[in-house]
Amino acid sequence: MQTIKLQRTNIDHTLLIEVYGTGTATQDVVKHTLVRLLKLAGVKYKLVEVADLEKIIAAGIDSVPAIRADDIFYPLGKGGFNRKLRKSITEILSKKNFGMLKKVLVPIDFSDASTNALYYAHRLSTETGAVLRALHIYFPHIASYTEGYIPDLENISRERLEQYVDNINTDWGSDVLETALIDKEFRIGFPKEEIIDSTIEHHDDLIVMSSHGESGFFEKLMGSVSSDVVEHSETPVLVVPLNAGYTRIKNIMVACEDSVEDKKIEKLVEFNKSYDAKLHFVHVKESPHDQKFEDINLKVGTDNYKVETLPGSSNVGQRLQDYASTHDIDIMVLWRRKKSIFESLLEEHVSSEVKHMSQIPVLFI
Repeated sequence: MQTIKLQRTNIDHTLLIEVYGTGTATQDVVKHTLVRLLKLAGVKYKLVEVADLEKIIAAGIDSVPAIRADDIFYPLGKGGFNRKLRKSITEILSKKNFGMLKKVLVPIDFSDASTNALYYAHRLSTETGAVLRALHIYFPHIASYTEGYIPDLENISRERLEQYVDNINTDWGSDVLETALIDKEFRIGFPKEEIIDSTIEHHDDLIVMSSHGESGFFEKLMGSVSSDVVEHSETPVLVVPLNAGYTRIKNIMVACEDSVEDKKIEKLVEFNKSYDAKLHFVHVKESPHDQKFEDINLKVGTDNYKVETLPGSSNVGQRLQDYASTHDIDIMVLWRRKKSIFESLLEEHVSSEVKHMSQIPVLFI
């Protein structure tokens, strides 16, 4: 499948916004919420408040407050205000690809595992000021063709995604000013390709995936989706175990070899900006760490780190988990590159063991 690379959304175009209301406190909430998020996104806008009743009626608005952005109306009255406000602002900002706001992509198949990953990602997104993007990929099962293709299956999946995100927005609607916005995307195709294409097109900063789900059909057809995405995506991928709950990230363990690539360190530093967590660089070879670690503080830009060497080269996965347990590690980091520890862990099936045995999310960079 050919990847379509899009240019970053032009946020210089001024977004024209009108807020309709009668000067109530609810209208003020709408205005201040819009202004706050538009400024955070770096989107240029012109906001006008419309309180004249004749103009409101002439615009065809039967309840207030309401928003109009670039000639599209978003009614907010008649119940469910917080949910409607979150949904409206999300749709408005999505036209600008959310500007400068960070974006976290979560592929979902409605399983318990992917739902847990989404809740984990939502806590992470809220803490870092990112937008959460829920992606569902529809792929007609072979049985659909042998038994007679049913076109409505696609619409059922679309409606299920819509309801899924609406329910979450309802649950968190009372925290409209505090919790991350949630956008949704529906695609048709093979999971790995669609996830990677979506990430590139939307310039996502992070992918959060569950270690397993209920899509057994896909696993038989093309292997583990999360493993495929980890291997081929250039975007960092955070794999969340089924029962892992989100906690404030204070300690990050990095499983590394003799040297650490600058580009990988840059991505790690970018991820860690919101946390200022302590970085544990854990050396997993027999030989002690070499001189290349002496300048690591120049790369990470902080003294909040330590370097440890784990003796021996066998049972790497278990020793990493033992270290994680004794040092209260919140996230484990594995590098992705040829002839790296990631490759050797794959060969030993240790990365799979870590994902399924540990309750610690694993970040692949």
